[in-house]
Amino acid sequence: MVVTGECRRPTFAELFAEPLGGQSEVLTQSQYGGGGERMGWRLDEFNIDRFRGLQNVRLTGLGRINLLVGPNDSGKTSILEALSVFANPLDDYNLVSLAVDRDRGVVPFFQPLPESLKWLFPQCAAIDGTEHYSGEIRMSASGSYRVSEMSAVYRELVGVFASALNGDTESPDRETDRRVKGFDEDPVRRGAEIDLKVKYHPGPDLPTVSDAHSFTFRVWEPESFETARKPSAFSLRSELLAPFSHRSHSLSSRFSYALEHGIQRSVIDLMRQIDPQIRDIEILSGRFDRAVLHVKHELSGLVPISMFGEGVRRALSIALTVPGVEGGILLIDEIDAAIHTSALVNLFQFIVNACRQYNVQLFATTHSLEAVDALMESAAGSDEFVFFRLPTMGESATLVRLDREKVRILREDLGQEVR
Repeated sequence: MVVTGECRRPTFAELFAEPLGGQSEVLTQSQYGGGGERMGWRLDEFNIDRFRGLQNVRLTGLGRINLLVGPNDSGKTSILEALSVFANPLDDYNLVSLAVDRDRGVVPFFQPLPESLKWLFPQCAAIDGTEHYSGEIRMSASGSYRVSEMSAVYRELVGVFASALNGDTESPDRETDRRVKGFDEDPVRRGAEIDLKVKYHPGPDLPTVSDAHSFTFRVWEPESFETARKPSAFSLRSELLAPFSHRSHSLSSRFSYALEHGIQRSVIDLMRQIDPQIRDIEILSGRFDRAVLHVKHELSGLVPISMFGEGVRRALSIALTVPGVEGGILLIDEIDAAIHTSALVNLFQFIVNACRQYNVQLFATTHSLEAVDALMESAAGSDEFVFFRLPTMGESATLVRLDREKVRILREDLGQEVR
């Protein structure tokens, strides 16, 4: 595996002339299970040719539970982000969300959107930045998921406000430019155009040829972003949970989903493994008729979920997310974040059982040896648990894949460090 950016920037002609890959496999109806889906994991293999700082990453022999470990800055989070992009290959909103999420809590003000988006694409220190940037994301996969390949091309744009070109200093647009867009400081605005393309396995419910296989959108600074893409037949249900996601997600709406599916008692039992004083979870109407999740606590009474610690909210967020991605993939960055080691086995057992029940494929990262041991214990069956160790970025070492039995031998029989 090589985890450095490509140092020669492709030209526009090369980006569009190069085919996205070989011919897609055409599947017959007999190769599909119920609902027009092929049997097997959603993703049996996932390949990242270019994404952020990753290049030529191959994840082969995937299982239901896939754990990524490795040193800091080895690309674990980037792999989860790449999976999220691949699961929503024509979704401009998802791409923008991934781009800006890296800025949360890191910088006091978000970068301009075109700049944030640019960092999803390969960079190279050898390029001085004086020319307009262009870059490409390229990924492929095999499995029952309909999409086989996707690419995204980024082209940097530079323009000026129309009122500046017309010399109309008193037009209504001029006042808008001055007040909203900072026109007086700089009439030049910068933006980006992103072309998204997919190749897919034709099937009974999708045509062999369709205009829906590509989508182009533009973003400009400092304008706000509004998604233009409608729901696509190419999307795979997915959710990326960052270590801080539980602070922003609407847990009340997710608990409503749990109520609809009759799993609220299992969720409450899990919460009691973390805090034995928890008795129940309810949805109450708060200020402005807003639904607020409350916990019935033996000592404190009925308490808003926001009053509980990070561990309770994190575990609850994970537990409530699984049913919502039924038949898809769940991506959890730092799966053990905020969770005490004594609760890891119970939490992971819940996650594994829920993934089996809802046919969800899990991809998770960790730095914790306790998390490796707990997840391995929870995922009985060598075919379900797969372990990947990433090398430090820039190393020539390759990515290492181990199944559950090999990890067990290394940990229990040999006492080896596997992270």
